Amino acid sequence: NTSVSDFESAFRLRFDVTPNRFAYIGYDAANVVLQTLKKVQNPAYLKEGFKQLKNYRGLIMNVNFDGTHINQNVKIKQLKRDN
Repeated sequence: NTSVSDFESAFRLRFDVTPNRFAYIGYDAANVVLQTLKKVQNPAYLKEGFKQLKNYRGLIMNVNFDGTHINQNVKIKQLKRDN
């Protein structure tokens, strides 16, 4: 996956270590917040914006609140490593 490769390269260049699972989760979570904020334009509307979020496909997790305050896609993908 090109997005995963790009993230790994940028992360290694910036921090001089390979990203761990928490780095991927943090990246996806931050993108969910930032993309939703961009859409709603006002932090006061974030909660409602999250409820409307459907089918976010992140690096290792998918997010779909589908009208609720709980992610309906809680599966986190396993990344394949070439070692």
